[in-house]
Amino acid sequence: MSEAGMTSLVELLERYQPGISAGFVPAAEKEIATLQRAVGPLPGAYLRFLRTMGSSTGDLELRHGDTKLTSVMKVWSTYNVLRWLARPPFTSYLFVAQDRSPSGYHFFLDRNAPHGADDCMLVQMPTDPAFKPAQRSPVHAGLEEFLFHEAYAAVRLPLFPLHEYQVSVPGVEDDVIAAIAAVAARLGFERLPSTTRSPIFERGDEAVLLHRPPESESFWMTVSAYDRAAIDGVVTAVGDIWDILPDDEKLSDE
Repeated sequence: MSEAGMTSLVELLERYQPGISAGFVPAAEKEIATLQRAVGPLPGAYLRFLRTMGSSTGDLELRHGDTKLTSVMKVWSTYNVLRWLARPPFTSYLFVAQDRSPSGYHFFLDRNAPHGADDCMLVQMPTDPAFKPAQRSPVHAGLEEFLFHEAYAAVRLPLFPLHEYQVSVPGVEDDVIAAIAAVAARLGFERLPSTTRSPIFERGDEAVLLHRPPESESFWMTVSAYDRAAIDGVVTAVGDIWDILPDDEKLSDE
């Protein structure tokens, strides 16, 4: 994540929850140095995250993972993750967040799958030496997009009373995202910075989140607004571009 990207993330959070950044606590430089000695150079996106809120995200509740560096290092100690990640084919994976759910599919950055200038693909997999990396579940193209989606879901979406979830049919082409972006711009939406593969669009009365995990043939759309007509307008406009699954086949990951 660029310095501008992290600044934009904090500004986004402050816009919808003023004062929230006062609770952010950066990771201690000594802890960061210990981490780098153990796993090698850190991706810039993760390093800047650690130096902004690596010890505590304060009142920002990330839905899917505990990112506190102390928690991460505790998991390393408990499950001997460092020894596991030191063996091929796991050496490219950097453990960055503990899964909050019972599944135990923790969050890793795959340093063999770079994204942007200094980010990496975020994936989930268990801390199990018998697990094969090819079976991991890609989550976001990079840590940057993950953080923007998590932050937006935490502080912005709860302000809307209405939400609609849609999922595309499999086999969506990449240019569909560009077409949806063009429709969003025509309808007066602005695209949030640092959201590329899975963009977020907003205007004063409405928000649209698209999530297309890496290697996925489908994507999910969340439309949030203050009235039903606004949601229907977006769904209709986007429905002219891509095929939406019938209601009885829909799944939601938001």
